[in-house]
Amino acid sequence: MANFKINGTTSDKVIITGTGPGSLKITGTGGGGGGGWTWDGTYKASDIVLSNGNLTASDPVWSEGYNNGTVLGNTSAVVNLSEHKMFSIEVTSFSSYMALGFANRSFNFADSYNALGQADANGVGVRTDGVVYYGNTSMYVASSYQAGDIIDLAVGTDVLLPGATGFWYRITRGGYTGPWLGTDSGSGGLGDPVTGTYGFPLYGVVNESWYPAVVPNTASPGGAAGAWTILTSAGSRSVPAGYTFVG
Repeated sequence: MANFKINGTTSDKVIITGTGPGSLKITGTGGGGGGGWTWDGTYKASDIVLSNGNLTASDPVWSEGYNNGTVLGNTSAVVNLSEHKMFSIEVTSFSSYMALGFANRSFNFADSYNALGQADANGVGVRTDGVVYYGNTSMYVASSYQAGDIIDLAVGTDVLLPGATGFWYRITRGGYTGPWLGTDSGSGGLGDPVTGTYGFPLYGVVNESWYPAVVPNTASPGGAAGAWTILTSAGSRSVPAGYTFVG
């Protein structure tokens, strides 16, 4: 009889099964979000290209003016009910009408006409011009972003607490990290992920699991291909109290 020693955390639990020679099977059962998230090679539009160990998502080919396919994070990035998580994503190549936000797996990610937050109520996204879209409706106008920006996303899914379900984002540009942005018009469009106030709302099915999602986009023929890259560390940027950084 062999002895096995497995070191792991709550995000990389394993189950070992098998009752006979050659029947050993090891499967993961982690709840996700404990680290090592990438873009998902299955939940993406066909025109999106993944590289850099699936940390970078780009959309290199313009097609009929619509190249707005979406890619979701993998299972290690899942945000379940009552969880609070922070993700960091960099704009590594800029193209107009890129977007980032969250979607559930009912989202029609493969439709190149369906940019994140447009035409599908299972996703919500912030475009490059700062417009927040849900169901093809412009809900809010926040801060725009550009090439080289690092965008932190904080998301909380406390559906039992009115106003606490949503996401917030902030932009680091040139070494300066700005405030958390949200829907408080009285403060110039700020929000607070710690108190769960003034967040951009998450719609879709209430009890769905949510995933970070991006639209890389290519806005014009021969134009630059947009690209997003996952950052595996928060660096010197603070993580909101009560939130877990997923890298």
